[in-house]
Amino acid sequence: MAQSNKNKAIFSAMPWVIFLVFMQVASDRMFNIIAPAIATDLNLDVGTAAIIITVGTLVLGVAGAVYSTLSDVFSPKSLFVFGAILFALGSIMGFTLQFSYPLLVLARAIQVTGAGVIPGCFVVLVRRYMDAENQAKYLGINTAMYQLSAGLGAVLGGYINDYIDWPFVFLVPVIVLAFIPFYH
Repeated sequence: MAQSNKNKAIFSAMPWVIFLVFMQVASDRMFNIIAPAIATDLNLDVGTAAIIITVGTLVLGVAGAVYSTLSDVFSPKSLFVFGAILFALGSIMGFTLQFSYPLLVLARAIQVTGAGVIPGCFVVLVRRYMDAENQAKYLGINTAMYQLSAGLGAVLGGYINDYIDWPFVFLVPVIVLAFIPFYH
């Protein structure tokens, strides 16, 4: 009975976890689009502005490995909540610190440190708590969501950059805070 309730809880949380996947990948792609605007606004060469993308990619890779290892000690639920909060905190910092490129890079590193929980724990969650049939299903959904969010992230980043302003890209991931109750 307890295992059945645990499985039910995992399945009910999966749409929200997949939403986190969407937000993480879309956010990543938006930064690829806004880097030239950051360079222009902060009088940087494009190569220097690209550091924000490089740091994000490096931190995401390391954080994903760290979180997947930490899932042996902490519950994935706790890690997802922690990661979502850190993802949003780094986003708010980036928006408020938009005047300084070194602080933007730091905020992006914090943001991606939180976002790293998503790829790191998603696979652990699926492999540890689901049967083989559902593992294939959710790993496939994750792959499809990755591709969809990569495309939509580029479009959304371009829209925000053209019609609002690039700093607002930092605020998009803050929406993950509204979904924290669903991870419980």
